[in-house]
Amino acid sequence: PSTEQQAVINANPIEVSLENGKAKAYFASGCFWCVEAVYESVKGVDEVINGYAGGHSDKPTYQLSNT
Repeated sequence: PSTEQQAVINANPIEVSLENGKAKAYFASGCFWCVEAVYESVKGVDEVINGYAGGHSDKPTYQLSNT
């Protein structure tokens, strides 16, 4: 397998607690609108929300997210 595939194969399982029988997943991406569209088309995915993680700002901007 490729390096990327091998990393996934060797990953330790992550235990998640289910809320209403559903799990949550968090992904990082450079362009979250593009990724949002992909995950919205995945069977079994009920909701996709994009946003920023870490820090706090009442009015976040692109410039604030890249400092």
